[in-house]
Amino acid sequence: MTTIDQLSLIIQGLLVAGVALRVIILLIKIVLNPDDKPQLVPKIRNALVFMVFGIIIFQIKDLIVRYYS
Repeated sequence: MTTIDQLSLIIQGLLVAGVALRVIILLIKIVLNPDDKPQLVPKIRNALVFMVFGIIIFQIKDLIVRYYS
């Protein structure tokens, strides 16, 4: 069971790190080319929404696993 918990934490960390990297890249693109801002802002919002949903899914999984164990 500890291996599954460790893998879950690693995947959560990779999820947050990946979204953070994506947002940083998009912010750099906005700084370099301000004309693309209207197209890049929704991409940033979508990345953040993806991260929130991913974290919520893992929290629900943890609640279910702890309830049944």
